[in-house]
Amino acid sequence: MYNVELLIIGGGPAGLSAASEATRAGVKTLLIDEAMEPGGQLIKQTHKFFGSEKQYAGVRGIHITRKLLDEINSENFKLLSLTSAVSYFEDGVVGIIKQDKEFEKVKASRILIATGASEKILAFPGSDLPGIYGAGGVQTLMNVYGVKPGHKVLMVGAGNIGLIVSYQLIQAGVEVVAIIEGMNRVGGYDVHAKKIQRLGVPILLNHSIKEAKGTDCLQSVIIGELDENWKFKQGTEKELIIDTLCLAVGLNPSTELLWQADCEMKYIAELGGSLAVHDENMKTSNPNVYVAGDSAAISEASSAMVEGRIAGLNIAESLDKKIDNYDKKMRVLSTQLYNLRQGTTGEKVQAGKLRLRGEERTISMMKVRIPEIEISEERQKSRPYVIVECYQDIPCNPCEPSCTFGAIKIGSQITNLPVLDPEKCTGCMNCISLCPGLAIFGVDYSYNDKYAVLTLPYEMLPLPEKGEFVFATDREGKIMMKAEVIRVIKSPFPNLTHKVSIAVPKDLISKVRGFTVSNSESPVICRCEDIHEDEILDLINRGYSTFDELKRFLRVGMGPCQGRTCRPLILNMIKNITGKRISELNPGTFRSPAIPIKFSSIKTEEKKND
Repeated sequence: MYNVELLIIGGGPAGLSAASEATRAGVKTLLIDEAMEPGGQLIKQTHKFFGSEKQYAGVRGIHITRKLLDEINSENFKLLSLTSAVSYFEDGVVGIIKQDKEFEKVKASRILIATGASEKILAFPGSDLPGIYGAGGVQTLMNVYGVKPGHKVLMVGAGNIGLIVSYQLIQAGVEVVAIIEGMNRVGGYDVHAKKIQRLGVPILLNHSIKEAKGTDCLQSVIIGELDENWKFKQGTEKELIIDTLCLAVGLNPSTELLWQADCEMKYIAELGGSLAVHDENMKTSNPNVYVAGDSAAISEASSAMVEGRIAGLNIAESLDKKIDNYDKKMRVLSTQLYNLRQGTTGEKVQAGKLRLRGEERTISMMKVRIPEIEISEERQKSRPYVIVECYQDIPCNPCEPSCTFGAIKIGSQITNLPVLDPEKCTGCMNCISLCPGLAIFGVDYSYNDKYAVLTLPYEMLPLPEKGEFVFATDREGKIMMKAEVIRVIKSPFPNLTHKVSIAVPKDLISKVRGFTVSNSESPVICRCEDIHEDEILDLINRGYSTFDELKRFLRVGMGPCQGRTCRPLILNMIKNITGKRISELNPGTFRSPAIPIKFSSIKTEEKKND
């Protein structure tokens, strides 16, 4: 029997944060976690965190565990890894299993349940085929064990988890053929969605999976479009050839121990399911049991850390520990949690928490607002500056403290949209590498008369090299042109968000927002001469805007079909980029012969003339 003041069940961001506050206040704490090492979801989160500096904004999740462990007072702390809590008995004793073989007991004055959540699944024909994973399982395979789950993946779900894991799949060299989402909107952060779309991955809204097909493993899936009643529309089915299906369709709070502890439970759909009713100090109806993190409500890790700190402080206070400035610390933490749950992205959790306590509040849908920021032509020409394309009121603010010149302002409310003052921006571009959403880009109009330099955040390997040509893309991932790499600034470990500058025609600066190093998917436009779309787009964007000009450079229209196939496609491409109507474009010169003929026919005719 272990006898401790505090037992923390779960070593994720909430549990570790609670241990930090409790042990520093003198509470003898035992933390148990079923994994090989503490950290919970943090150990596989290679993306940078949102929130504020207090929640390690701009730091990758895989590095946060060590920061939290360093805060813990080791004299008051004991960790048992590979240990699971399996029972809560009537007398308050908790039964645990160590390393799957030893059953022991823990008697604690206070218990914090921070057990996180499990993944939801979808039921459909073929859903039991090998090759179908939850997004968390895929993330563990890749980021913990270094195993690629497959080669071609379809992601189901466009919430933050689906978007983040899709991006990490691409970083691991896996092709994400699409993301499908049953709702009519992206559920995750807009900046996460834009990162994916810039890489050419389509997000199909109002779509779901109908069937998985295969014999011994997954070989293809059938997807379809949904109507307003979430029924499949007939005739919209498509078959996608993939070897991996990834489900990111939500999380279920892990609340089994809370039920065993006879806590008052309430079902709150927007918080993930049945939850223990708890007060603002994270205390449940069982006065010795506290809760924090996803087991208290499905939310972001930033909120989980703050909830854990609130729980740790209040547990220490309930055990009569001396806490300096307790009231002040609680006000600061409560304000942090309140701020993280403002804006349309946090309203769902805020409303759910109020409902959990018997209050009602309506929820508005997540919105994207684009502020009007004008940069004068004189300012554009004077020196480099950045563009901030973060248009959603999400809880995030590493950009404001990153700018020592005060060019980016968010203010006291962390969900305010960032506002750029172009006159204060010096063009140092430090903020580009610190933005977790990769939503800041640099512009320098002084490169030459025709081209400007666009500086982009880049987190893929291999990094391009100076002088190399890449394929510049717009916000939806459509290839705009070939672009020369002007410079590459490598970001040191542990940041690893590099800056790559490319030369872009000045009239395309407002459109280009990314690039790919290779373009094996660029479609063939001129089949006779094997000319790809990116080659044609590159020349059109460089000013060659007639069919005959393209013909001289690329030989389009000079094959056996004489342009019958490619001419209409190319004229449409010129129309899209120049804004002219097809009727205004010169279709090019039609030369003899009008149809393909054999050389022998010409030779025979010459003999007759002789």
